[in-house]
Amino acid sequence: MTPARARVLEEIGDSIASTQARRVAIDGRSAAGKSTLADELALFFEARGRRVARMTGDDFHRPEEERYARGRDSAEGFYRDSFDAEAIRARALQPVDGVLICDGVFLFIPALVDVWDLRIWLEIDERVSLERGPPRDVEWMGSLDEARRRYEVRYIPGERLYIDEVDPQALADIVVVNETPRPRGSTASRPRLWRSDG
Repeated sequence: MTPARARVLEEIGDSIASTQARRVAIDGRSAAGKSTLADELALFFEARGRRVARMTGDDFHRPEEERYARGRDSAEGFYRDSFDAEAIRARALQPVDGVLICDGVFLFIPALVDVWDLRIWLEIDERVSLERGPPRDVEWMGSLDEARRRYEVRYIPGERLYIDEVDPQALADIVVVNETPRPRGSTASRPRLWRSDG
């Protein structure tokens, strides 16, 4: 882990501790690094003797017939039909022993925004999402070309609808810019804290 990333984790950890947040959400565009940051924060707290529970929005997909009711390429369908917000809410509001860290897209929608004690938005440009996402998802999407196509017609436009409608960055307590160029040969991203309102 780079020193810059360690500093960001420490700042976020301090914000969570100082606000006594029990439920933390990490949101952002596809391939923003949400699950990576969530896992790193979990390790950060575990190393300090605090209990951590992890959850991810990806575990709460609606059935395929609901997810794709508007069409498999529908951007609106991706935004509005992909995830079971009621199930996410019910799981997140169960009693927490320590801190719950949840990652996922669309976590700041009106049906969920009040669940979280602290909200983190990972900011990356659409271009960065398109660069990172398809290579990561090529195995389950079949080919790089198909993955890029899906990002261009479904995922990126769907996330644009969310951002335009909800403005999740404005709802965030902490915003992390997570698109700093990586050093040649490095596999570690180097986020920087952009704004903390907490």
